[in-house]
Amino acid sequence: MGLVRTMGKFCFVQCDWSGCNKKMENNDEKMLISLAKSCGWLNKGDQWLCPDCKDHFEGLRGLLEEIEVAFRVNQRIVRGLDYYTRTAFEFLARDGLGAQNAVAAGGRYDNLVELYGGKWTPAVGISLGIERILEIMEKQGMLDQPKSRTEIFIVSVDDTVRDEALKLAQELRARFVNVEVDLMGRDMRKQLSYANSQGIPLVIFVGPHELKKGIFTVKSMKDGKEAGMNRRNILKRFGKLGQLV
Repeated sequence: MGLVRTMGKFCFVQCDWSGCNKKMENNDEKMLISLAKSCGWLNKGDQWLCPDCKDHFEGLRGLLEEIEVAFRVNQRIVRGLDYYTRTAFEFLARDGLGAQNAVAAGGRYDNLVELYGGKWTPAVGISLGIERILEIMEKQGMLDQPKSRTEIFIVSVDDTVRDEALKLAQELRARFVNVEVDLMGRDMRKQLSYANSQGIPLVIFVGPHELKKGIFTVKSMKDGKEAGMNRRNILKRFGKLGQLV
């Protein structure tokens, strides 16, 4: 008689090796693994599962097939923590990592909450290999500098107008526009260079001349076209909910 750990308990299985009965007196995990290898349990798959665990595993596989999630059954997956029950799993990268291609792994631990004094709570968890995921993303060119989601960059022509630039930015943000304004004291040329490097499509110039006339220059960074607009028209044109604010 031998044991296979499932569902937080041991399911009994038959074993013809005469040394099993003596060794099973010592309920040691390393011994169980050694015993499993000696008896050939690891090569016999899920035939050793108890009826409840077997039904659960077949149901899980059926669900994965139904929703078209590719998977492969591997009876040799081992998780290093003792509280896992029933299913353990790994997510493998198709390429880019060689033999060390597991990027995430986890399993069920239905008895863990109860173990620490709570109610029995079905649970499942996963841990991610962030370094391996980043390595794959880098090899696939997915770590290129992302373009900003900023829709408008407000350029302060000089330091005297930074408060007014921030005020205009806040008015646009109140209308759900993604706006950025310089807070680093950069000159106008560097502000424009930054907006261009981030792929920000529009800039609005705020300077003493613009404030005096009440007309701001709006520039498309894509084609360089410019247009003069007063504050009200800017808020109406670019404010996504301007009519409600």
